[in-house]
Amino acid sequence: MSLNKNHSTIKNTTGNSFHVPVQMKHNATVNVHLYNMNGKLVRNVSQMAQAGDQNVTIETGNLTGIYLVRAFANGENLFADKIVLK
Repeated sequence: MSLNKNHSTIKNTTGNSFHVPVQMKHNATVNVHLYNMNGKLVRNVSQMAQAGDQNVTIETGNLTGIYLVRAFANGENLFADKIVLK
């Protein structure tokens, strides 16, 4: 598993979800946290991912604004970025 710097978050400004790309060396549970700009955890998604390139879908509901996204598995960072939800 490695921090994924070659992909960016897929932003879906017309829907209520977005995808976080993760690159897995082994099958593992991926945890994705979505934080608001005050540092409060607003979404927490856990999903089993197979080895290889995967996407974890985050449902945003009625969230708007700027958020920080962090994905990790087995204590290792896989992805970190910020996203603007409209």
